[in-house]
Amino acid sequence: MKKKSLTALLISAMLLGACASGNSNNSTDKEPQTTPEVTEAAKEEEPAVTEEPETDKKEESGTETPETDQKEESGEAKTVTPIPSGINLANLNDVTLHVSFTTKNAYLNDDGALVLDMVVYEHDVYDSVDLSQLAEGDTIVVNGKNVLVKSKEADGELICINGGESEGGFNLTSSGGGTFCIVGLNDRHSYYEAGNVTIAVDQECVLIDDADLDNPGKTLYAGDLLSLEDDAYGYTPDNTTVTVAGGKIIEIHRVYTP
Repeated sequence: MKKKSLTALLISAMLLGACASGNSNNSTDKEPQTTPEVTEAAKEEEPAVTEEPETDKKEESGTETPETDQKEESGEAKTVTPIPSGINLANLNDVTLHVSFTTKNAYLNDDGALVLDMVVYEHDVYDSVDLSQLAEGDTIVVNGKNVLVKSKEADGELICINGGESEGGFNLTSSGGGTFCIVGLNDRHSYYEAGNVTIAVDQECVLIDDADLDNPGKTLYAGDLLSLEDDAYGYTPDNTTVTVAGGKIIEIHRVYTP
């Protein structure tokens, strides 16, 4: 009888142990994995945010449109300026200049050197491409002043601005090398004063005078400048050039002008 009771107790203990083990496993399986599951779900529900490249944003907003394109689209007027002459009056070494002077402008300075006082002139030269793009409403700089283009007529190598010289405007003609310059009556250039200079005359300087058609090729020398007398032709930017080399005048050339 005692054996049966002991056996029953052992069976009961084994059953209780199995139940406890089962409950423990069930409890572990049912424990929610809250942190990773909630995090992943949240990530899936959040909308994806894409950073647009900075360059794309600028292109869409139009802030990177080239300035030249903006001007063309807005119709902004152009300004055409002459090609720089490259003449530096403070440093005249190797250059040919259009000048004016009188015979009294040649003299001996305090050091006993022969010098010549002159007025230097320039004339405007323009790039043919710039002129081809010039239109009504644009501006062209002439003799240092802004001129509004009211009309433009082109005929081969002649361009008339604002009706040409006969109507208060001016004419430009080809001067070669893809350039144009302003010309007046008898095809004379439109000269303007660039400044005054005093330059030493080289001892070997020659003056070639072609102003008189009846007596062309007259040649004088440095010493003759002191005895020159003014004549009907004068020494003007239309007919007189001086060539400077090494900072001294080596040639003076006067030509015939109608």
